[in-house]
Amino acid sequence: MLKTIPVSEFVRNFGLYRMKAQREVIAVTSHGQITGYFIGPVDYEEFQRFQESLRISAIAERSEDQSQALHRSSEASPNAPLVTIGEANDALEPDGIEKSSG
Repeated sequence: MLKTIPVSEFVRNFGLYRMKAQREVIAVTSHGQITGYFIGPVDYEEFQRFQESLRISAIAERSEDQSQALHRSSEASPNAPLVTIGEANDALEPDGIEKSSG
């Protein structure tokens, strides 16, 4: 279960919560709203690895979308010049979805 404490308690007993953060995540609140989380270095490193894996996955998906856009453009006009990666990128919205042509 997530331990939630007010910021005033966190400041008064920082040493205690620094030790507890090695075993569990501490949610720190201000005026009843969570304003941050205090976590140990092992949890933080795991979080960083997770973020990196998401970033790599997003890059791989984007590359696949670019490849598919290139393939579709070459099928539509087999005699047309090859499309560059930049042109393929321009054919995609920022989220990787192909722009509508009309």
